[in-house]
Amino acid sequence: MLVRSPLVHRQLRHAHFALSYARHRVHEQEFLYFKRFAGSSGLFVDVGGNTGQSALSFGTLCPRHRIISFEPNPALAADLRFARRLLGQRFEFHLVGLSDTSTDEVLMVPRLGGEAITGEASMLGIRGTEFDRKHGSAFTIDNISVRTITLDSLDLSPDFIKIDIQGFEMRALRGMRKTLVKHRPLVLIERTSDRVEITEFLGSMGYTAYRYNREENALELIEDIATFRELNYFAVSALF
Repeated sequence: MLVRSPLVHRQLRHAHFALSYARHRVHEQEFLYFKRFAGSSGLFVDVGGNTGQSALSFGTLCPRHRIISFEPNPALAADLRFARRLLGQRFEFHLVGLSDTSTDEVLMVPRLGGEAITGEASMLGIRGTEFDRKHGSAFTIDNISVRTITLDSLDLSPDFIKIDIQGFEMRALRGMRKTLVKHRPLVLIERTSDRVEITEFLGSMGYTAYRYNREENALELIEDIATFRELNYFAVSALF
Protein backbone atom coordinates (compact mmCIF):
# COMPACT_ATOMS: atom_id res chain seq x y z
CA MET A 1 0.00 0.00 0.00
CA LEU A 2 1.40 3.38 -1.02
CA VAL A 3 1.28 5.85 1.86
CA ARG A 4 1.39 9.57 1.09
CA SER A 5 4.04 11.17 3.29
CA PRO A 6 5.39 14.72 2.91
CA LEU A 7 8.64 13.57 4.54
CA VAL A 8 9.12 10.70 2.07
CA HIS A 9 8.28 12.97 -0.85
CA ARG A 10 10.84 15.51 0.38
CA GLN A 11 13.52 12.85 0.78
CA LEU A 12 12.91 11.57 -2.74
CA ARG A 13 12.99 15.13 -4.06
CA HIS A 14 16.29 15.81 -2.31
CA ALA A 15 17.81 12.63 -3.71
CA HIS A 16 16.77 13.70 -7.20
CA PHE A 17 18.19 17.20 -6.67
CA ALA A 18 21.51 15.83 -5.42
CA LEU A 19 21.87 13.49 -8.40
CA SER A 20 20.93 16.21 -10.91
CA TYR A 21 23.36 18.65 -9.31
CA ALA A 22 26.20 16.13 -9.37
CA ARG A 23 25.53 15.32 -13.03
CA HIS A 24 25.13 18.98 -14.06
CA ARG A 25 21.52 18.55 -15.11
CA VAL A 26 19.06 21.44 -15.18
CA HIS A 27 15.33 21.39 -14.53
CA GLU A 28 14.49 23.64 -17.51
CA GLN A 29 16.34 23.97 -20.78
CA GLU A 30 16.72 27.76 -20.61
CA PHE A 31 19.24 27.36 -17.80
CA LEU A 32 21.66 25.77 -20.26
CA TYR A 33 22.29 29.24 -21.65
CA PHE A 34 24.02 30.17 -18.41
CA LYS A 35 26.86 27.75 -19.28
CA ARG A 36 28.25 30.63 -21.31
CA PHE A 37 29.12 32.35 -18.03
CA ALA A 38 30.60 29.37 -16.20
CA GLY A 39 34.10 30.85 -16.10
CA SER A 40 33.07 34.18 -14.61
CA SER A 41 31.84 35.22 -11.17
CA GLY A 42 28.88 37.34 -10.17
CA LEU A 43 25.43 37.21 -8.58
CA PHE A 44 22.31 35.26 -9.57
CA VAL A 45 19.08 36.44 -7.91
CA ASP A 46 16.34 33.82 -7.78
CA VAL A 47 12.89 35.39 -7.36
CA GLY A 48 10.51 32.60 -6.41
CA GLY A 49 13.00 30.12 -4.98
CA ASN A 50 10.41 27.37 -4.41
CA THR A 51 12.25 24.14 -3.52
CA GLY A 52 15.63 25.41 -4.76
CA GLN A 53 15.52 23.89 -8.24
CA SER A 54 16.50 27.11 -10.02
CA ALA A 55 19.36 27.83 -7.62
CA LEU A 56 20.68 24.30 -8.14
CA SER A 57 20.29 24.40 -11.92
CA PHE A 58 22.19 27.67 -12.13
CA GLY A 59 24.71 26.68 -9.48
CA THR A 60 25.74 23.42 -11.10
CA LEU A 61 26.62 25.29 -14.31
CA CYS A 62 28.19 28.41 -12.78
CA PRO A 63 30.23 27.28 -9.76
CA ARG A 64 31.84 30.68 -9.09
CA HIS A 65 28.65 32.72 -8.81
CA ARG A 66 26.85 33.70 -5.63
CA ILE A 67 23.15 32.84 -5.51
CA ILE A 68 20.41 34.50 -3.47
CA SER A 69 16.89 33.04 -3.45
CA PHE A 70 13.74 34.78 -2.27
CA GLU A 71 10.83 32.53 -1.34
CA PRO A 72 7.89 33.66 0.83
CA ASN A 73 6.55 30.20 1.70
CA PRO A 74 8.05 29.10 5.05
CA ALA A 75 7.07 25.49 4.35
CA LEU A 76 9.89 25.34 1.80
CA ALA A 77 12.68 26.24 4.22
CA ALA A 78 13.82 22.60 4.55
CA ASP A 79 14.21 22.29 0.78
CA LEU A 80 16.21 25.50 0.60
CA ARG A 81 18.42 24.39 3.47
CA PHE A 82 19.13 21.22 1.51
CA ALA A 83 20.05 23.32 -1.53
CA ARG A 84 22.49 25.20 0.68
CA ARG A 85 24.11 21.91 1.71
CA LEU A 86 24.83 21.24 -1.98
CA LEU A 87 25.77 24.77 -3.01
CA GLY A 88 27.73 25.73 0.09
CA GLN A 89 28.38 29.20 1.45
CA ARG A 90 27.85 30.92 -1.91
CA PHE A 91 24.10 30.31 -1.53
CA GLU A 92 21.73 32.16 0.77
CA PHE A 93 17.96 32.33 0.93
CA HIS A 94 15.42 34.65 2.49
CA LEU A 95 11.87 33.65 3.41
CA VAL A 96 10.27 36.77 1.99
CA GLY A 97 8.60 37.65 -1.30
CA LEU A 98 9.67 40.43 -3.64
CA SER A 99 7.18 43.14 -4.51
CA ASP A 100 6.97 46.91 -5.09
CA THR A 101 6.51 47.63 -1.40
CA SER A 102 7.51 46.25 1.99
CA THR A 103 4.34 44.92 3.56
CA ASP A 104 2.42 41.83 4.66
CA GLU A 105 0.65 39.78 1.99
CA VAL A 106 -1.36 36.57 1.87
CA LEU A 107 0.18 33.69 -0.07
CA MET A 108 -2.44 31.26 -1.37
CA VAL A 109 -1.16 27.69 -1.69
CA PRO A 110 -3.42 25.14 -3.42
CA ARG A 111 -3.70 21.72 -1.83
CA LEU A 112 -4.66 18.78 -4.03
CA GLY A 113 -5.32 15.36 -2.54
CA GLY A 114 -3.89 16.60 0.73
CA GLU A 115 -0.59 17.66 -0.86
CA ALA A 116 0.48 21.31 -1.09
CA ILE A 117 1.21 22.28 -4.71
CA THR A 118 3.82 24.90 -3.87
CA GLY A 119 4.74 25.64 -7.47
CA GLU A 120 1.26 27.07 -8.03
CA ALA A 121 1.21 29.28 -4.92
CA SER A 122 0.31 32.89 -5.63
CA MET A 123 -0.21 36.19 -3.86
CA LEU A 124 -2.76 37.17 -6.52
CA GLY A 125 -5.11 34.23 -6.02
CA ILE A 126 -5.67 30.78 -7.54
CA ARG A 127 -9.24 31.04 -8.77
CA GLY A 128 -9.47 31.79 -12.47
CA THR A 129 -5.97 30.46 -13.19
CA GLU A 130 -5.05 27.55 -15.46
CA PHE A 131 -4.62 25.40 -12.34
CA ASP A 132 -8.18 26.30 -11.27
CA ARG A 133 -9.57 25.53 -14.72
CA LYS A 134 -7.84 22.16 -14.72
CA HIS A 135 -8.70 21.01 -11.19
CA GLY A 136 -11.81 23.03 -10.29
CA SER A 137 -13.34 22.07 -6.96
CA ALA A 138 -10.84 19.24 -6.42
CA PHE A 139 -8.45 21.44 -4.47
CA THR A 140 -8.49 23.60 -1.35
CA ILE A 141 -6.41 26.70 -0.57
CA ASP A 142 -4.14 27.39 2.39
CA ASN A 143 -3.80 31.10 3.20
CA ILE A 144 -0.38 31.96 4.62
CA SER A 145 0.65 35.38 5.93
CA VAL A 146 4.01 36.36 4.39
CA ARG A 147 6.30 39.37 4.23
CA THR A 148 7.35 41.19 1.06
CA ILE A 149 10.21 43.61 0.40
CA THR A 150 11.62 45.35 -2.67
CA LEU A 151 14.81 44.23 -4.36
CA ASP A 152 15.86 47.87 -4.65
CA SER A 153 15.95 48.14 -0.85
CA LEU A 154 18.77 45.57 -0.68
CA ASP A 155 21.29 47.42 -2.86
CA LEU A 156 22.42 44.24 -4.64
CA SER A 157 24.39 44.10 -7.89
CA PRO A 158 22.93 41.14 -9.80
CA ASP A 159 24.24 39.85 -13.11
CA PHE A 160 21.25 37.54 -13.60
CA ILE A 161 17.69 37.51 -12.27
CA LYS A 162 15.16 34.70 -12.61
CA ILE A 163 11.50 35.46 -11.88
CA ASP A 164 8.79 32.81 -11.44
CA ILE A 165 6.09 34.04 -9.05
CA GLN A 166 2.73 33.11 -10.54
CA GLY A 167 1.42 36.41 -11.89
CA PHE A 168 3.13 38.65 -9.32
CA GLU A 169 5.95 39.51 -11.73
CA MET A 170 4.96 43.12 -12.40
CA ARG A 171 4.85 43.92 -8.70
CA ALA A 172 8.33 42.47 -8.22
CA LEU A 173 9.69 44.21 -11.33
CA ARG A 174 8.43 47.60 -10.19
CA GLY A 175 10.27 47.03 -6.92
CA MET A 176 13.56 46.40 -8.73
CA ARG A 177 13.47 49.21 -11.31
CA LYS A 178 16.50 51.01 -9.87
CA THR A 179 18.47 47.76 -9.75
CA LEU A 180 17.61 46.98 -13.38
CA VAL A 181 18.58 50.43 -14.60
CA LYS A 182 21.83 50.52 -12.65
CA HIS A 183 23.15 46.98 -13.18
CA ARG A 184 21.41 45.78 -16.38
CA PRO A 185 21.17 42.09 -15.40
CA LEU A 186 20.01 39.40 -17.80
CA VAL A 187 16.44 38.49 -16.76
CA LEU A 188 14.80 35.08 -17.19
CA ILE A 189 11.02 35.25 -16.88
CA GLU A 190 9.11 32.02 -16.38
CA ARG A 191 5.49 30.97 -16.77
CA THR A 192 3.76 34.33 -16.83
CA SER A 193 0.57 35.39 -18.57
CA ASP A 194 1.54 39.09 -18.46
CA ARG A 195 4.17 38.95 -21.21
CA VAL A 196 3.01 42.05 -23.06
CA GLU A 197 2.85 44.28 -19.97
CA ILE A 198 6.18 42.95 -18.70
CA THR A 199 7.89 43.40 -22.07
CA GLU A 200 6.61 46.97 -22.37
CA PHE A 201 7.77 47.77 -18.83
CA LEU A 202 11.23 46.33 -19.42
CA GLY A 203 11.35 47.87 -22.89
CA SER A 204 11.08 51.31 -21.29
CA MET A 205 14.47 50.55 -19.71
CA GLY A 206 16.11 49.30 -22.89
CA TYR A 207 15.30 45.59 -22.56
CA THR A 208 14.30 43.33 -25.47
CA ALA A 209 12.61 39.90 -25.35
CA TYR A 210 14.44 36.80 -26.60
CA ARG A 211 13.71 33.07 -26.73
CA TYR A 212 16.26 30.34 -26.06
CA ASN A 213 17.44 28.18 -28.98
CA ARG A 214 18.79 24.99 -27.44
CA GLU A 215 20.39 23.66 -30.63
CA GLU A 216 22.54 26.78 -30.94
CA ASN A 217 22.71 27.53 -27.22
CA ALA A 218 21.88 31.08 -28.22
CA LEU A 219 19.11 33.65 -27.87
CA GLU A 220 16.80 34.64 -30.72
CA LEU A 221 14.75 37.82 -30.92
CA ILE A 222 11.03 37.41 -30.25
CA GLU A 223 9.29 39.34 -33.00
CA ASP A 224 5.85 39.46 -31.36
CA ILE A 225 5.60 38.79 -27.65
CA ALA A 226 1.78 38.76 -27.84
CA THR A 227 1.82 35.57 -29.95
CA PHE A 228 4.78 33.95 -28.17
CA ARG A 229 3.64 30.60 -26.72
CA GLU A 230 6.71 29.13 -25.01
CA LEU A 231 6.71 29.09 -21.20
CA ASN A 232 9.92 31.03 -20.55
CA TYR A 233 11.84 33.84 -22.18
CA PHE A 234 14.77 36.17 -21.56
CA ALA A 235 14.84 39.95 -21.35
CA VAL A 236 18.20 41.37 -22.43
CA SER A 237 19.42 44.91 -21.94
CA ALA A 238 21.20 46.60 -24.81
CA LEU A 239 24.00 47.29 -22.31
CA PHE A 240 24.30 43.69 -21.04
